[in-house]
Amino acid sequence: MGGGNSYFSDGGTDSLTGSGTSGSSGGKKIFITSSIYDGNIGGIVGVDARCMEDSNYPGSGTYKALLVDGTNRRACSTANCSGGIGENIDWVLKPNTTYYRSDGITKIGTTDASGIFNFNLGNLDNSFSSSGYLYWTGLMTNWTTNTATCSNWTSNAPGETGEGGIGNSTNSSSIREFIPAGLGDCNNITQYFRPQLLCVEQ
Repeated sequence: MGGGNSYFSDGGTDSLTGSGTSGSSGGKKIFITSSIYDGNIGGIVGVDARCMEDSNYPGSGTYKALLVDGTNRRACSTANCSGGIGENIDWVLKPNTTYYRSDGITKIGTTDASGIFNFNLGNLDNSFSSSGYLYWTGLMTNWTTNTATCSNWTSNAPGETGEGGIGNSTNSSSIREFIPAGLGDCNNITQYFRPQLLCVEQ
């Protein structure tokens, strides 16, 4: 499928790109796919392959999609993983790890001991992207699994919905952006709603 478009033409009023950068040869990278997808992505098993075959793939390393269904992949079962890292299931972010955009320079942020960016403690250093691309996540703002996951990312049936984040936000909208009614349908890909994937180096 073709490249994605900005969800908000002006980048979104609640989305701040951030200004600081930090070069580092360590840490991990995150990128947004160039391809767009409806809700039938092949489930969690199928979705990781999309990261590896995408034209934005940096060329080395293994990447998995920051996407949950609550069963096969989960970040937290309680708000912000109050029970610790044991709540993770095949989770893609590592604990106490610094993440960068694919340029390897722009620092996104450092995860906590549970492998999440806790937005209750502050925003990201920089957004996942400089553009307002929307991508599927299946998450709530506190990293628990949303009920809107396009039947565990296997359906593009009309009326089913999926949840996503917005690329140029540094707050919790980066993992769960408010999507107007009807736009987030699993079969709805238009010039205004072109969901992509957020891929994380392992």
